[in-house]
Amino acid sequence: MQASAIVVIGNQFAGTTLSEFARQQRPGQQGLSGGCVEILGRSVLELTVNRLREADIRAIAVIAEAGSVPFWPPRDLEMIAVERSLDCWPRAIHKLKEYAWQGVEDVIVMELGPYVECDFAETLRVHHFRQTAATQLQHNQQPLDVWIASARALSASLLDSSALFGIEKILGTPAPFVVKGYVNRLADARDLRQLVVDAFLGHCAIRPRGREVRPGIWMDDGARPHRSARILAPAYVGHAVKLEPASVVARFSNIERNSRVGAGTVVETASVLPHTALGKGLDVSQAVVHGNRFADLARSLVLTVDDPNLIRDTVPRPWRAPKPQREVSEPLDTRNQPFELEGSLQGEL
Repeated sequence: MQASAIVVIGNQFAGTTLSEFARQQRPGQQGLSGGCVEILGRSVLELTVNRLREADIRAIAVIAEAGSVPFWPPRDLEMIAVERSLDCWPRAIHKLKEYAWQGVEDVIVMELGPYVECDFAETLRVHHFRQTAATQLQHNQQPLDVWIASARALSASLLDSSALFGIEKILGTPAPFVVKGYVNRLADARDLRQLVVDAFLGHCAIRPRGREVRPGIWMDDGARPHRSARILAPAYVGHAVKLEPASVVARFSNIERNSRVGAGTVVETASVLPHTALGKGLDVSQAVVHGNRFADLARSLVLTVDDPNLIRDTVPRPWRAPKPQREVSEPLDTRNQPFELEGSLQGEL
C-alpha cells in the first residue's frame, strides 16, 4: 500500500493560548507555530514525522509560512514555504493533486497543532479496508485535523478547480476513526505544561532528548550547569543551556535549548522555551516563558516584559536557522558532576 503525507503547520498557539504567546516577531521570522515549539528537546513536528516514518511513509511534504520553522529540516522532508499562512491549505490541496496524479493510493493530510500519538499504519489499514474516500481521526468524540484521503476516489473532484476553496469540499463527510493513544490538543500554555508533566511521568511516549545523567534528570549535549547549581528530578536541561551560580531547576521543569537561568533564580514546575534568558534572583513557578513573554498559569495571564534584566529573547539577530548536527554518540561522563542532583521520578506536582 503506497501512502504519502502532507503536514500543514498552522498558527494555533495564541492568547493565553500558545498562538499569541509563541508568535513573537523576530528578524528573519514571521512567527513561531505551536508545532515547532520544542518540548524536552524535540518539536511536535519532529515527533509527528517520526511516527509517520514508523508507518513506512517516506514521501512527506511540510507546508508552512516562510520563516515559521526555526530549524534546519531533514533532507528527506519536502519543505514548501508560502508567503502567508492563508496560502497553506490551497498549497496543500495542490500537493494532494500531485500525489493523486503520481498514483499514490492514500494520503495522510493533517494540520499540525495537537500532539497525537497514533498508529498511522493501523489507521491506513482500517481506512483501506473500509474503502471510503476519506477518514478523519477523532478523540473524545471530537474531530482532529487529521484525515486520510484515497487519492483514486478523489481523482474526479481533484480535477475541479473549485476544490481549491477548502479541504472539506474535497473530502466531503469522512468516516471517523477513534484514536486510542495519547492526545494533547496543545490549545494553550497549560496544555504545553501538561504535556511536559505527562512525558516525565511516562503517560505518553515522549522521552527527553539527551542522556539521563541521574534518575529522572536529563541533560542534552552542551549544557553548562555551574557547580553550585541544583537540579531536582524530574527535570530537563537542554542543548547549550547555561545554569548560573546558585540557580535551581526544580521538579517537573524543562529548560529548552540555548536558554539561560540567572544566578539565584529558581524555576519550579515551569517551562522555559528555547532562546530565553531569565535574570538573577527570580522565582519562576507554574509558568511558561518564551523570550520576553511570560504565561502565569496560576493567574491565567500572559505578560510581555520589557525589562531585559528580568526575561529576554536571546535569538541571534539576524536570526538564522542552525545547521544540522549529528547526534552525540559518546556517553556523558556523570562521575564527579560539579552540580547537585536531587530527587527522583516519584515527585508530584
